Amino acid sequence: MESFSIIIVTWNALDHLKNYLPSVCKTDYPDYEIILADNASDDGSREWVKQNFHEVKIASLDKNYGYCGGNNRAVPFSEKDILIFLNNDVRVSKDWLNGLSRL
Repeated sequence: MESFSIIIVTWNALDHLKNYLPSVCKTDYPDYEIILADNASDDGSREWVKQNFHEVKIASLDKNYGYCGGNNRAVPFSEKDILIFLNNDVRVSKDWLNGLSRL
């Protein structure tokens, strides 16, 4: 069975995290991790994630590296086989990874 690292880049997008991250955290799949690549947000994003979703790894970056730079800097935090780069404004169904594992 494949294992997945889901990397989500954010910068001052606490509203998006509040609206969309809960669906990703409710994923029903046996082997995945979520990594938040935070581009030095100052809106409380990291604190909110730490308080509400302790299972999410946070790659706290020292400045805003943009989408590509944030993704690239989060990859070393990954411990799973397959990388998924997910925008911070995506809502998923709880079984979304099951379809990907059959490809």
